[in-house]
Parts: sequence; structure tokens; C-alpha cells
Amino acid sequence: MSIKKTKGADIRYGKSDQLKDKDFDSRNVGHRISIVVPEDVLMAYRQQATGEGIGYQTLMNRVLRGHLAEGETLTERLARLERAVFHQGRK
Repeated sequence: MSIKKTKGADIRYGKSDQLKDKDFDSRNVGHRISIVVPEDVLMAYRQQATGEGIGYQTLMNRVLRGHLAEGETLTERLARLERAVFHQGRK
């Protein structure tokens, strides 16, 4: 096995007119991860996604994005949880 040296080589990335600004949007960059999802949850996502005519991973991403958009900041959530725990201990 030989490795071709590229130092000083002319590397062509393609035509600049083919790349659009949206191609560099963080929404278009994905990261492969592994998670464990209960079977009933996965089946529910697959069934709902099929009904909507989309992929189940697309549906999961929509739900995650929606949760982030509607959700509290981490500081707000932490404060709410601390209040709940503090008040629970007083009962």
C-alpha cells in the first residue's frame, strides 16, 4: 500500500458556483451517533413518520428541534428543578 504525497499538490474542490451558502448551514451538517431507544418509542416514530410520508429520523429531528425552540434555557430548567426538589423535601 502506498500513500500519495499531497504536499504542494494542486487540490481541486469543485466549481465554486456549485456551492451555495445554504450548503454550509449547520442544519445541513450531521453527526452520526448511537443511542438506545426503547422499541415501542421507535415503532411509534416509524408509524407516525410513515403516515406523514417522511423518514423516522427526520421526524425525530423535528421533534428535537421543536423541543429546543420551545424549551427553557438550561438555567431556567435547573432553577425549576431545584425549586421542585426543595419544596418536595419540605412536605
